Amino acid sequence: MRGGWLAGVLACLVVASGCANTVGGRAEPAAGASSATLPGSCRPSDLLACIVPAPAGSAPYSTPLGPNGAVTARQFVSAFYPDDAQYNNQIADQLQTQGLQAIAHRNWAVTQGDQADVVLLGFTTARGAQQRARVVEDSTRRDPTLSTFTGPGLPNGVVAFVDRTVDKYGNIGVRAYAAYGQVELEFNFFHPSSLDTADLAAQVDAEVALLNA
Repeated sequence: MRGGWLAGVLACLVVASGCANTVGGRAEPAAGASSATLPGSCRPSDLLACIVPAPAGSAPYSTPLGPNGAVTARQFVSAFYPDDAQYNNQIADQLQTQGLQAIAHRNWAVTQGDQADVVLLGFTTARGAQQRARVVEDSTRRDPTLSTFTGPGLPNGVVAFVDRTVDKYGNIGVRAYAAYGQVELEFNFFHPSSLDTADLAAQVDAEVALLNA
């Protein structure tokens, strides 16, 4: 079992010159952003209803975010930075500045099949959602172990990154980000041995369709 979260997942600080990539829990300059906010109908007050249901035959698995459902800002930040209280607080302050209102997640695993962890962050404005998406996109783009996903089928506005090295759980991992209205999407996907691009696109498309329903 993967355990829920991609090892080494990155976030970064928004500073005057743009985004900063984190290395060892510290910030360094990052490249310009590419994220754009698209219209969306989901609202921060009802995030869990905006996450696709787990597929039949799947089961949730344990992650640092806790059980499926609402997640506090502190839980979210601690899941990424459990060993650096100072940086933990900086990220929490960043989310507050961006106007974070609510977080929800749902994950599932299919026996000998896919695993997914879908996280939605709701903000007071669409600008806040766009800023968060830009932060994680820029940071992830600078990770030398990842490559930008260029396969067909991803919905408009989604930026995805692939780690094509099979991890210790036997999976290939993908991280996908987007902002729709006041909601930012962080979609973490794992598939055994190789990347099934059609499966990835179908799952992300289903989530984006629900966000825009």
